[in-house]
Amino acid sequence: MKKIRRKTKKHQKRIEKAGVKEKAKIKNFFKKRIKGLYLPYIEWTLFFIIIHNILFRINIYNDIYGFRGSVSHLYNLNDYTDKLFHLIFMSGTEQLLGGFWFLQVLFISSICLEIYFFINIKIKLNDTILLFILVIIAYISKIYNIGLPMIGSISLISMSCIIFIIGYYYKQYEQKKYYNIYTFIILTIFILIGSHTNYANMLDYDSSDILPYIVFSIVGVISIFCISSVLEHTRLKHILTYIGDNTMIILALHFISFKIVSLIKIYAYGLDIKKLAYFPVIPDCNEYFWILYTIIGVSIPLIVLCGYKKLKSNLIKKQ
Repeated sequence: MKKIRRKTKKHQKRIEKAGVKEKAKIKNFFKKRIKGLYLPYIEWTLFFIIIHNILFRINIYNDIYGFRGSVSHLYNLNDYTDKLFHLIFMSGTEQLLGGFWFLQVLFISSICLEIYFFINIKIKLNDTILLFILVIIAYISKIYNIGLPMIGSISLISMSCIIFIIGYYYKQYEQKKYYNIYTFIILTIFILIGSHTNYANMLDYDSSDILPYIVFSIVGVISIFCISSVLEHTRLKHILTYIGDNTMIILALHFISFKIVSLIKIYAYGLDIKKLAYFPVIPDCNEYFWILYTIIGVSIPLIVLCGYKKLKSNLIKKQ
């Protein structure tokens, strides 16, 4: 009996230690997500809310042109109050931070999965079953357009969770030996075919697009791994690494950087200056301007970052 009690106590202690470790892990996870996603979202969105009326007065926003018929206006006190309230829940953002929907989806889906993994220590649900459930939720919620206040589309969150889980298991069984230029070419051809037969994006898709989109997303990520493996041995490695390490500021400033190219187009083609408010780009004369939009959209945020770091360094030295 004494031996059995000792074994039982040891087993309980192991469970308690495992529980403590998991709780510490979750706490650390939440800290990283808040620091890496939530706070940048709050800081950048708050900045653009504050300067909204300034941007309106210099024609970056106006009440004539905008995004698919949605135009802007000067904010009053009620608008600011409403914006700040939604800001807390990462719900809605400024037009020039259009890409920030991704941060909200990434934040919510990653937290949902982390909570699931913690609970699953006790319930032991097979992850395959979870994937099946998430696919059903994604389909049904898309068909009936089900969403939650402040959170938005349940289908979009479910799709993100599915991709997260697949990525988690892919990482465990990753075969880097197949990362080469030939695999990249094959996967790229597959993606190009898919983009013509099943065109969709995470903000514009039908229920029938869900599974094809997930498949092509995973294939797209693997193709990036392949070309990255090839470029790793070239001079481009350091440039691409630097860009990859500073994606947040590029995400935050690339749309407002596009306005530089839009100004060039306005003066080159004699367009109405009010068309500067078109979002994301002026739709006229766009055949080759995507190249300039890409270069400016990446380089300007990085130049701003370098300038900020230099200014901060100089201020610290003076103190």
